[in-house]
Amino acid sequence: MSSSDDERRERETRLLEEALRAELAERPELLPPWQRYPEGERFSSFWRMGQGEWYAMIFARWLEPLSREERALYFRRHGPVPTEWADWVASAIYGWGGDEDDDALLSQVRRLEREHGLVDAAAWEGRRSD
Repeated sequence: MSSSDDERRERETRLLEEALRAELAERPELLPPWQRYPEGERFSSFWRMGQGEWYAMIFARWLEPLSREERALYFRRHGPVPTEWADWVASAIYGWGGDEDDDALLSQVRRLEREHGLVDAAAWEGRRSD
């Protein structure tokens, strides 16, 4: 890894920390992405570039030190979880596994429903097949 990569990573970490502090200055905890940016449709480019992507990175940074139970309680406080966000919330609670296949995602969403009652797995599965 080059020193420029290290510098870029350090700069990104510093900017994330600054942005997280700024968000927390407004409220005691971050809002879930769908509440912070309700205009950002779940699978739109909003969440893959620009402001939405940046907020998702800040949110992941904030969520990182929380236990699974703390994460589940957080999403319960900020519920209901919109159906289209069920897989994202499952990954936020159980771990970001990267590019899970459909079966793995469905398994996580079902687990989220079974263990925490935060989502309707059948509704999520139905939306995916539309």
